[in-house]
Amino acid sequence: MQNSIHASPFPFDLTGLHLAPGKGLAVQLYQSLRDRILKGQIDRQVKLPTTRELALALSISRTTVVRAYDQLYAEGYISAR
Repeated sequence: MQNSIHASPFPFDLTGLHLAPGKGLAVQLYQSLRDRILKGQIDRQVKLPTTRELALALSISRTTVVRAYDQLYAEGYISAR
C-alpha cells in the first residue's frame, strides 16, 4: 500500500509524492522534499506546512515529518523562523 497526495492545499504541489511503508518513511519524505527543493519545485523561501498539517495530509506520524524537517534543516535546505 502506498500513501500519495493527489491535490494539495499547500503552497507547493505534493502530487506524485509516494511513501512506501516499511522503508523508512522519514528518509523517504526527506529525500522527496530535498529533491523538490533542488529541482526548484519548492522555493527555499516558501513556508512549509506545519508538521501536523503535512502528517495529516500524508496519513503518517507527525514524528516522521519532524524527523524529515529536522534533517532538511540540519543540511541547510530549509530554515526555521
